[in-house]
Amino acid sequence: AYTETEHRDIASCLTRKLLIEGPDLGLNSIIKGFSELWDIVMFIQEIIEKGIDIPGDAILYYFGWSQFDADKFEFSAPWKWNYCVIAVVVFLLAMEIIKLCAVNFIIWTKR
Repeated sequence: AYTETEHRDIASCLTRKLLIEGPDLGLNSIIKGFSELWDIVMFIQEIIEKGIDIPGDAILYYFGWSQFDADKFEFSAPWKWNYCVIAVVVFLLAMEIIKLCAVNFIIWTKR
């Protein structure tokens, strides 16, 4: 049986034999890789904690309700208030119709 120090020496020897030395190879590349991986993990954590801000004009552009100005590199949606209000009204009407149908169906089946 090996002691802890001997295990560490064997692992160190194997690591030195398997990894080629050099500025971009070997142990330096592993440390650099972990550093880059850590940066990615921190970026993902920041997205999870804070979320992603997507402008409303970009969402409207997806549906074809806004334009993209390549010169100014920005979206413009001159009628976005109308689209938003119409979308809310349609959503509320659909919910009310679904509720009326549900109440009607439940009342008629209970008789």
